[in-house]
Amino acid sequence: MLFFISSQMLTYGQTPFYQYDFGSEKAEGYTSIDATQSPANFRWIKPPTGDFQMERYQGWRFPHWQDGVVAPNLQWESTLPNGTYEVQLFLNAGMEMTSTWRIGLQKDTLQPANLHPVRNGPESPRVMNAHVKIWRGQVAVKDQRLSIYLTGGQDSIRLLACHILPVLTKSQSLTNQQQWLLGMLSEYGTFSHKPVSLLPLLDNLKSTLEKDPSDAWTFKYYREATWLHLAETFKTARGWQWSKSRYQMSMIQLFQQGQMLLEPIIQQPDHPLYERALWLRGRFCFHLGREYRHVPDKQQAAKDFAQLLNQYPQDTLLRMYAGEHFYQQSSLPKIAGHAPDWSQQQAIALHHLRRLVHYWVQKRQAPNGEMGGKYGDDVEALRFWYPLFYLGDSLAITGLKRLANGVWNSDVLQDGFSKHIADVEHSSEFISDTAPVMIAVSDDKKIHERALPTARYFDQLWSEKDPDGDVFFKSSWYSSTEVDERPPRNRDVPMNSRTMKVLRYYLWRYPESTAIKNTLYDWSKGWVKLAKSTAKGKPKGVLPASYRPSDGAINGDEPNWFEANMYWPYYDFGGDVLLLDQLFFISQYVEDQDLHYPIEAAIQLVNQYRAQDGEPGSPAWTAAQFIKRNSFHALAGQWRLLTNDPRYDDLFAQYGSPYLQYRLNGTTKGLEKALATFNENMSYNWEMMTEETWFTDRIYASSPNFEGRVNADLLKTMLTGDLNASGTSPYMAVTWEGTSSGFTALVEEATKQSLQVALFDHQPQTTPTTIRLWNLQKGKYQLTLNDEVQQVFELKAAGQRLAFLLPQAELVTLRVELLSPIKK
Repeated sequence: MLFFISSQMLTYGQTPFYQYDFGSEKAEGYTSIDATQSPANFRWIKPPTGDFQMERYQGWRFPHWQDGVVAPNLQWESTLPNGTYEVQLFLNAGMEMTSTWRIGLQKDTLQPANLHPVRNGPESPRVMNAHVKIWRGQVAVKDQRLSIYLTGGQDSIRLLACHILPVLTKSQSLTNQQQWLLGMLSEYGTFSHKPVSLLPLLDNLKSTLEKDPSDAWTFKYYREATWLHLAETFKTARGWQWSKSRYQMSMIQLFQQGQMLLEPIIQQPDHPLYERALWLRGRFCFHLGREYRHVPDKQQAAKDFAQLLNQYPQDTLLRMYAGEHFYQQSSLPKIAGHAPDWSQQQAIALHHLRRLVHYWVQKRQAPNGEMGGKYGDDVEALRFWYPLFYLGDSLAITGLKRLANGVWNSDVLQDGFSKHIADVEHSSEFISDTAPVMIAVSDDKKIHERALPTARYFDQLWSEKDPDGDVFFKSSWYSSTEVDERPPRNRDVPMNSRTMKVLRYYLWRYPESTAIKNTLYDWSKGWVKLAKSTAKGKPKGVLPASYRPSDGAINGDEPNWFEANMYWPYYDFGGDVLLLDQLFFISQYVEDQDLHYPIEAAIQLVNQYRAQDGEPGSPAWTAAQFIKRNSFHALAGQWRLLTNDPRYDDLFAQYGSPYLQYRLNGTTKGLEKALATFNENMSYNWEMMTEETWFTDRIYASSPNFEGRVNADLLKTMLTGDLNASGTSPYMAVTWEGTSSGFTALVEEATKQSLQVALFDHQPQTTPTTIRLWNLQKGKYQLTLNDEVQQVFELKAAGQRLAFLLPQAELVTLRVELLSPIKK
């Protein structure tokens, strides 16, 4: 087997430098060597055992990075003049992101590569990682021989290329041209929020090098400036669909590669491009740390920002990245001072939310709906837009429609579901975060029918019956054409509720749809059966982390019921309530009280063990997992209001959401406090919520340290009466259209026969407003404003619209009451 290495010796002064290209394809300007025949200055000691190609990534890799040689260990000797050299090794990451390589220059110096630890993916890679890693070191050559040792550790060495460059000593002076280039390098490399393009610098370095190819100094800086430029290109590319097609890497992979390209520059504190590279790496690591929650990335970002702050202590954006708060109060709308405190706080909160959402629609959204964070993350940003959707905000709904239609017509979907197989959290998000809310805000039946492929796939592709004849998902990894049943993927999990979300919304709009109702009900019944089991020590009433329907094994082969061991930690039991919500929601449409059992068992468990600790898997531990979850308290509150069951009101007084406590005790203090906190968090560090948000599923406004995301569920709840978290299932009593920017509302009562809402519009004129009634039974009703009858009407269908004039700057009680039901 032959391996070409191109070796071309160039000189800097009297000292040569070398460029080696490993692999079967020769790169221009690089010199050639194969496994058995070598130039006089190169000799394999431990030769490669194979070669490899990386053709998929030719859209961004330099020619000398597109192929290479592979072996568990590599060693060679180069013959070169005595002196001090910098060695640059270019290696493919292979099958591990945090490399276990050991590298040595000269004998007995084998050491860990000590590159920045990059988080390995939860699932083992099936193909080589895309990344190129750059290792650099210095070495003194005294006997005209340089020995280079490479050991692969847990994975083989995959060597792409090597540069051996002479190190400039103090006695060597730069030419006038090099001094001019150094000044340009220093100017371009200075810390700046919006640095100018590197292309003019690269053009000058390249033209200088073309005139004198032996200029090792210019060669070194041209290459390193090129790496920085490529890293900045990756930062700009982010998650746009065009970038994925061009670079064949995800947004996370692009940022990881960008960080790797910068590392050799940052290892040289006197490098003229040092500050620019440090600022970019700090931001790469910051955003990767938030997205992936990888501690080494967070730590590295903090170190990089701290170092820059020593030089630029007054820089506001740098201090924001370091965690400081800078309040940037926008011009608030006119707030009526005589309005209730809840209304004043809500009006400010809606102003902040509109400002943020409108920025993303107007400044960051493309015509195909993308916002630059990749479709899978862009759709997650919609989760805090719900209050504006349900107020009829035209710009927010425009953004929703663009994104929902963009996803539907993109190549991420095939026939209505994810084109590529992935775990449910990732394969379902395209549909589950767009189609359901479109069903809520649109009356277009063709839009609603986007839900139907999900039912077909469940019935025909994704599901199977367990030994008892109950229907389950046969896996948690699937697409529109495939199901991955390799263990441990061959289990149903509560997260599969995300896939079924669109069917719940469809049933909400079309309760007469027997087929959809049966699909949801059939899947729900089996999980209720599992809740009643106590296998593997599971507390009765609690849903297990997973279930393998092929043989009826709770949590598959795992020794306990709560640790799924399915790569991603969110498949372990953590008190999340996606499936509890599914069961409770479908209970509204079928005559089966058993569907209430799991949520009631969870509430009872929390009530019994709320002040206790326990070992993992115990009842007390399980209760603690529920208590930690806001989504649990939201669903428990929804259960309380819809069932009107007062048994656990003392529990809800301790843990219930501010809105639930308002509904139970009538005080708005909790609402006002929560809204004030929301308003405070939304009024600082605007840049971190807008242009400095790189991953669109992480818009860092809801907590002081930016770890959380914007959460506007309280606003949605006050406006609609729906307590549930992130719109998991629709429980809205009411939604609105045609509202002004000063409109505020608080749902005070919502039953099957009546609705009462407190309204206050801070605009100084009477506003035509439309209410949509969703939860009332069919019948004859009257609508009153402050006890004055405005209309008597017949409610014929859920979602029926009713227009009225809302008085200016006045607290209004809107009430809709049943006069007589429609006779069957």
